Amino acid sequence: MSTPAPPPGDDTPTARLEQHAGVDVVVATGDLDIYSVMAFRDVVAMAVLSLRPYVLVDLTAVGFLDSTGIAALVSSRRRLQAREAELGLVAGRGAALQVLKMVGLDQVLRIWPTLDDALAEVGVA
Repeated sequence: MSTPAPPPGDDTPTARLEQHAGVDVVVATGDLDIYSVMAFRDVVAMAVLSLRPYVLVDLTAVGFLDSTGIAALVSSRRRLQAREAELGLVAGRGAALQVLKMVGLDQVLRIWPTLDDALAEVGVA
């Protein structure tokens, strides 16, 4: 099954893997939706394979988060739990945070307002 093409004029979303203080950080930008979720999942898969004990997903630059994005986060959490690792989210105070709260992910995942806050708690220098 192929992924539909994004609408014309849509900003290209990105996902990249960074390392901060011994923690893998997946940084997502743009919209995390049906058009971009496969690239996001690929980057998260790299973090899962790294075998680090904690993976953070930084959603502060995500402007829109749909059900496929939520499903990708839940799937990532399950994959990490299977190898006894944890997933945490950085969501700022924007639209992504509101969606995460609406679907109850704030009840099952740690969510920090900033990457610095998250790294202060989970980072290993």
